[in-house]
Amino acid sequence: MDQVKTGKFIYDMRKEQNLTQKQLAEMLEISDRTISKWECGKGMPEVGLMMPLCEALNINVNELLSGERLSDEHYSNKAEENIIQLIKENKQSGKKTLQYVLGYIAAIFVILGLVVVSLAQASVNIIYFLDYVTAIVLFVVVTLFLAVAGLLRDFFRAFPLAFKGVDDNDNAVLDKLKRAYNAVCLAMKTSIYISLFSVMYCSVGLLHGLFASPELIGPNMAVVVLSLLYGVFFSMVLLPVRARLKVKIDELENVSDL
Repeated sequence: MDQVKTGKFIYDMRKEQNLTQKQLAEMLEISDRTISKWECGKGMPEVGLMMPLCEALNINVNELLSGERLSDEHYSNKAEENIIQLIKENKQSGKKTLQYVLGYIAAIFVILGLVVVSLAQASVNIIYFLDYVTAIVLFVVVTLFLAVAGLLRDFFRAFPLAFKGVDDNDNAVLDKLKRAYNAVCLAMKTSIYISLFSVMYCSVGLLHGLFASPELIGPNMAVVVLSLLYGVFFSMVLLPVRARLKVKIDELENVSDL
């Protein structure tokens, strides 16, 4: 669909009905930001809103999708074209989301693969890099920080928001994106801070072990390295999620400023 053409058509029909963006938004029970986005050609109405929108603008769905008034003789042909185009766009949207998810997973496996190959070339047993206690402690602490901040649910919501299409008709969608973004940022910072705290804590143990328990130097050093490794890796995994959330937030805020 030509979103720009449809957006201009929605604008013209709204003006023809002497409606403001806010009035039309109230009729559809959505935000005026969403109306602005449609009229600027930045998006299309959801299927569930097409009929109410057409009723409010005194047009039909075929005219809405075509972005113009249609005569009887052109109505049937345009209807077929619009149906075919909608099917194509739905398939493309699904493929794009799948590509994002697969790309994200592939990137994680590439990083893990590089680490494994590097360790193999250095003749280092990968078992030395597995410390379940450190990983569990890091996970629990990050979870607790998110729960205390009231962002635990937003953190888990961040992944579908980042890689799937958001419902622009939801009045609270921008707030959800911002809360998810803040949750991801908090999780990243917490993992790094906990790693640094673990390094300082274990460093004290290392200094003490030099004189009291030399046999503990090795285990403490391992905890130091693994704490840093896990914290950095966790933050790296969340980087693309944070970036995609930021892009979506900027897009919605730019539309609201138009």
